[in-house]
Amino acid sequence: MQTERAVILLFLCIQFVGCDTAETKTKTADSIAESLMVNRNEPADYRSVSNGFTAISNDLAIRRLTVPSEGTNSGIKFTKITHSGINFSNFLDRSKAFQYIETGSGVTIGDYDGDGLQDVYLCGTDIPNRLYRNLGGFKFEDVTFEAGVDGSIQRQDPWSSGASFADIDNDGDLDLYVCNMAAPNLLYINQGDGSFKEQTRIRKADYTGASKIANFGDYDRDGDLDFYLVTYQDAPSTVRKMVARKNGKPYIAPEFLEHVALVDGHQIKAGELDRLYQNQGDGTFVEVSEAAGLKDYAMGLGALWFDYDDDGWPDIYVSNDFRKSDRLYRNQGDGTFVDVLPETVRHTPWFSMGLDMGDINNDGLVDLITADMSGTSHYKQKMDMGAMSDSAWFLKRGSPRQYMKNAVHINSGVGPFFEVAEMMGMSSTDWTWAIRLVDMDNDGKLDVFASNGHARDIMNSDLGDQFDALKEEGSTEKWDALYLSIPAREEPNLAFRNEGDLSFKPVSESSGLNHVGVSHGSAFGDLDGDGDLDLIVSNFYEPALVYRNDSDSGSRTLIDFRCGRNNFFGYGTKVEFWQGGLKQTKVLSPVRGYISADAPVLHFASESSAPIEKVKVTWPDSTVQEFKDLDPDCHYRIFESETSIAAPAEPYSKPLFVEVSGELQIDFRHRENDFDDFAREPLLPFQPSRLGSAVAWADVNDDGFADLFCTGAAGQSGQLYMNVGGTNFVKADGPWSVDDQFEDMAVLFFDADSDGDPDLLVTSGGNEHSPGSAEYQDRLYRNLGEGKFERDLDALPRLSDSTRAVTAGDFDNDGDLDLFLGSYAIPGQYPVATASHLLRNDDGKFVETTSQMGDAFSSPRLVTHASCTDIDGDGWMDLVLALEWGAVTVFRNEEGKGFSDQTSELGLSDFKGWWNHILATDFDGDGDVDLIAANQGLNTKYHADSKHPHRIYFADFDENGTLDLVESKFEGDVELPVRGRSCSTHCMPFLEDKFKTYHDFAIASLADIYEPSISQQPFVEVNSLESAIFINDEGRFIRQSLPRLAQISPANGTVVADFDGDGVDDMAIANNFFASQVETGFMDGGLGWILRGESKEAGIQFSCMWPQSSGVVVEGPATCVAAADFDNDGDVDLAFAVNDGKVRIFENRTVD
Repeated sequence: MQTERAVILLFLCIQFVGCDTAETKTKTADSIAESLMVNRNEPADYRSVSNGFTAISNDLAIRRLTVPSEGTNSGIKFTKITHSGINFSNFLDRSKAFQYIETGSGVTIGDYDGDGLQDVYLCGTDIPNRLYRNLGGFKFEDVTFEAGVDGSIQRQDPWSSGASFADIDNDGDLDLYVCNMAAPNLLYINQGDGSFKEQTRIRKADYTGASKIANFGDYDRDGDLDFYLVTYQDAPSTVRKMVARKNGKPYIAPEFLEHVALVDGHQIKAGELDRLYQNQGDGTFVEVSEAAGLKDYAMGLGALWFDYDDDGWPDIYVSNDFRKSDRLYRNQGDGTFVDVLPETVRHTPWFSMGLDMGDINNDGLVDLITADMSGTSHYKQKMDMGAMSDSAWFLKRGSPRQYMKNAVHINSGVGPFFEVAEMMGMSSTDWTWAIRLVDMDNDGKLDVFASNGHARDIMNSDLGDQFDALKEEGSTEKWDALYLSIPAREEPNLAFRNEGDLSFKPVSESSGLNHVGVSHGSAFGDLDGDGDLDLIVSNFYEPALVYRNDSDSGSRTLIDFRCGRNNFFGYGTKVEFWQGGLKQTKVLSPVRGYISADAPVLHFASESSAPIEKVKVTWPDSTVQEFKDLDPDCHYRIFESETSIAAPAEPYSKPLFVEVSGELQIDFRHRENDFDDFAREPLLPFQPSRLGSAVAWADVNDDGFADLFCTGAAGQSGQLYMNVGGTNFVKADGPWSVDDQFEDMAVLFFDADSDGDPDLLVTSGGNEHSPGSAEYQDRLYRNLGEGKFERDLDALPRLSDSTRAVTAGDFDNDGDLDLFLGSYAIPGQYPVATASHLLRNDDGKFVETTSQMGDAFSSPRLVTHASCTDIDGDGWMDLVLALEWGAVTVFRNEEGKGFSDQTSELGLSDFKGWWNHILATDFDGDGDVDLIAANQGLNTKYHADSKHPHRIYFADFDENGTLDLVESKFEGDVELPVRGRSCSTHCMPFLEDKFKTYHDFAIASLADIYEPSISQQPFVEVNSLESAIFINDEGRFIRQSLPRLAQISPANGTVVADFDGDGVDDMAIANNFFASQVETGFMDGGLGWILRGESKEAGIQFSCMWPQSSGVVVEGPATCVAAADFDNDGDVDLAFAVNDGKVRIFENRTVD
């Protein structure tokens, strides 16, 4: 990415003025360390009750909250307090060309003096840090110097990043750890009298480098607080050549590992090692990073203690800037960690910044959100894109992939996450630093706050071009001057309300939180004692924002803890909270968002004022306490009981399906061939050559057991697996083994010659070969009996179209099965299609009869799937097609004399989609045929409706004899290009002369760019992206969207059967799509779905089974799902085909 190169180049080394004095301070500390004993205060009485709390049992104290009467301020409502006494303005001397300090500073909230009011500590960049004591009534006083926590070192002020409160010495008050850039970090020990003593070196918690934030947690579960230190990069190296060669391979010397790394031979930026510090039990620390297995040289911006697998051992998620991927370190329970990110997450942000965790969908599992800097408008996105060709290599590699957008990872409970940012409306929140999950309107659901802006608009692609030119010129002075002249990127902070259905509603303006500026750290806490969460935001160049939460709806409950071990405030404690029919799950881990920390108090709320049904507390050592029938609108203090019990094992619920591929010895892996569609058609939305992989079941040898055929890609033959008694499969040879030159697409078992056994048809498709190539010939393999096959070269007419769909049916009612072959795009000319074919069965030979069937099939269509069924119940088989860039299309069989298009009459023509699959069945049991249509879903960058369709124009725009593609979208009522200036001008050079700058291109509409020709050019469009059921209602179809969870990735195949034996049909869905162009990225949100059917008064309703219950987890691009009872136990089993991946077999264990 051109703009990323500009970002990387925008760093000049400077010497921090406090380095010498910091070194002197370090030596001084060393000289007195031996004679100065560490403060070992007596452990505080963790059961003491004060500050208005009243003990109501040995384990519980209560303080009533002053809750406002319910009025008109429902929803998210904040008021900015302008005379609070917090007059802190974070300042950056803009004459310093040092990008690493332009990342701002954080905010920390905590009751340092124990008076029951939450105080505020703000870190400064070019100004001293400040501690503000809460006086009540939203009035604060600056007590920094009295407390001794201004952060200075020998009267010099370092650049502070973030700070966190934690009780290091377990004496019942909050100590303070401050992180600095290019200067020693500082640990202040609270003396209990309003003052602190700096004891960093004494407690061996010192580090000098590029520290961002220290996050405290008990990773080894020994009862005391350890901490993970996030680091960035101190300053870029002045050494030009840091990569050498050793034994013929690239080599980076140890002294350069914090500056550079290699990925696929490309040099990328690295950073300092993060540090893990283990508490020795006396409030002193030892650094154990290497021993713990943490060794990643990256530019970290945040870290969370995040027990993603809910095993009681705190794991760590780290957000890293630039091209070093994030990390998810799983705690192995023995003091070591292992990075499991590639196993759990399909993609992350490119420039991961702030992050937060919380139960977004109230299912009891903790989810994750990470922020990037993706613009919320077309203009911003096109200005920030730059030359994507520079980064194409990076976008194509990596596990997981990195894309420049936010990520929202919903915890599946089985390891892998569902990434749903696009569907939730959270993929783009501008240049975001802090991203927060907080219940801001007291309804029990977590909302989102994002702090935005940057000190300089360094992602401006026009500036990137200027920097590249100056670099070539070698003009350092001009380069420096240009950098210093870059204006700030001021952006509004954003707020989103959780709608409770995996979607968020933008409420920035109505919430009062849409301040425009450069905001960084943010922290939440109840600053006025009314039980809701107020907010402090740190800004560059202007005062920190102090917000009072004025939402007056809902009941609210605060919970804090007192722990009897060396973790006085109970950091790491998990609470499950039930009220008003909603379950909330939260963990006390104050460091969140971006280099900031909340008050160490958990907040719960509900739209209901009913009593709290239950509170379940799981302490860091996994012991459990429970409380029932509590009043809301109270602040509860829970004391660790001396009789806490170990958490009982959760009752094991057997999943519906279990994967048995290995046990059955089905080891087929679809191997996609290496073909670059984009070399020939660079503006394709995806690769048509990567659509294959299919499976089909049939008992080919008449032994009573279903056998399985798996299709291959070009260069790979398909494979038949013979079922041996339902317990094992063996490979069977066949004539397909010599047909590896074909790209297998659809597969169908049917009785072609009416001899009673299933023959095999495999269609040929793809995009690799020239139009008319023999490699597009479909193939029929006749079953000679007992599962022996031969290819019948004369059975099918010589057709050379790319075929993507096939279905068989007796269209002429003569007793045998005819064929429909659905054609796809002309190779090299997407989206131009060819006509499909209807083949009549004449004694086992198939004859082209398309032209005899009228005009129904004369129009070319991009057919993706086809189904033969009697839609109107007249005894003649009709045809239903799934189309790409079109509607689900129905052709009525006119009693064998031809077909007529009934799509409009049936109410289907208004829903143009990327339909991938069609299935005809009677869902509601009323005797007519309903339809399931698999579509693109809602969790991609594509968004369309009837008024704002997504289009693709195709014509020779630059008049060079080749077809050009132009994708368009709508922003409001204005049609705009999907692709940016770099991609567009590369393919159509005339645009570069017309639009000299990225700005010019970004402000232009589609008509401005391509007029006068665009309005006269052909196009196709979609306006409906949800997978859906179409219910047949007396001859017209009514659309009913599948559940929202089923929309989190493209659905490619469906199958219906009663999986759970309750007499109601259920559904299985194969999903995900990895063939998109690199800017779009993998559409990888799904894991395969089982939808349980329930009989309701209004008909059959479907609900998604969570993977823990279904047992189905298919992480790759599953292209097909097929059902059969392969073991003859009476339950329906499943096979999933995966593009460029393994076939997956799931056995139904209902009978168990």
